[in-house]
Amino acid sequence: MDSVMNKIEVIIVGGDHHNGLGLARIFGLNNIVVHAVIIDKTKKAFLSYSKYVRDCFVIKSEKDAFDFILEKYIPNNDKKYIIIPYSDGAAYELDNRLDEFSGYIKPSINNTQGALAKMMLKNEQYTFAKENEIKMAYTSIVQMAKDYKETISTVPYPCIIKPLISSEGDKKDIRICSDSTSLEKAIKEYESKGYSRALLQEYLTIDYEIDVFGCILKQAPYICQIPTKTIRAWPAKGGTNSFSQIITDAQIVEKCKEIIKKLANAGFYGLYDIELFVIDGDIWLNEINYRNSGDVYMGIEQKYYYPLAWVQDCLGIKVDISSSPMQNSYAMTECADLRNVIKGHVNIFTWIKEFIACKDYALKFKGDMHPAYKQYMHYIKQFFKGKKM
Repeated sequence: MDSVMNKIEVIIVGGDHHNGLGLARIFGLNNIVVHAVIIDKTKKAFLSYSKYVRDCFVIKSEKDAFDFILEKYIPNNDKKYIIIPYSDGAAYELDNRLDEFSGYIKPSINNTQGALAKMMLKNEQYTFAKENEIKMAYTSIVQMAKDYKETISTVPYPCIIKPLISSEGDKKDIRICSDSTSLEKAIKEYESKGYSRALLQEYLTIDYEIDVFGCILKQAPYICQIPTKTIRAWPAKGGTNSFSQIITDAQIVEKCKEIIKKLANAGFYGLYDIELFVIDGDIWLNEINYRNSGDVYMGIEQKYYYPLAWVQDCLGIKVDISSSPMQNSYAMTECADLRNVIKGHVNIFTWIKEFIACKDYALKFKGDMHPAYKQYMHYIKQFFKGKKM
């Protein structure tokens, strides 16, 4: 086993944020070489300060990033490269060029170029949900250049309008519309910002959100998952979870697993991040992200190294991992969640108690604090300059 693992190096591809840092730490803790290809306009990525990153290159676009990988990291008999995308843009670019990367190990749907990229579209996910009897809000696409009157005539209200895929827009552009007048106003706003298309969905009143993430394997336990309950998000409405709790409730865990099984049956093989809603005890699908989750850090203290399990599975090595973590613990994306304090959404003393109660943090990690300090200082400077954190 060691001789096989010694030939493996991992290339993580995505933005300059904690998603990549969590991946690097998991692989580094298990003595796997990590190369980071960062898609950003920054001069130096904060990921480069992690002791678990062998080398780090910052490249401005997804296309250029994957061109660079083909030139820089060439597989041979003595070395294999596993590519793990951790942003939507990176996953989309890689899948649309899958055939170019035939010598690399990478995620896919049935190893078919473009199949995963197609399933990133929310209307395709809506079709998938209906075909597999998974509850999901009514979903349709509005094309800005066309007459969209007929499209919006079938949308139930209230509804939500947002970029079709995450890489095409900004979460700040998400709007909730109560009627056709407010929806048409939002569509015109999208047009003015240069959007060519957008996603329309029924707006649901939910009890709470679940983020379940992990990987699909070819060997037992077949599915690795970390289901988490979102306690707080940033931004507070429509944002990404910033303070969460790992779920060990057997009923919820099993409901999550049933959805993931259907992904596996559809041919997906890789790391995933799925957003779910809980409504009156039922689980509704919100979004499937066919790439690694930014919440990957939440399993580190329990040593629930699902990215490592996927790499071992790719190589035919026996994995030693349970289907989900055994411990019900708390985790925090600390810089993001601190903004909830600044904005008055949570009391500072309550926040400090919750921070101390956490087992896992997006940045804070004993033995690899250099990147954390860099990010802390970055946010402090932004705060004192009066910029939005």
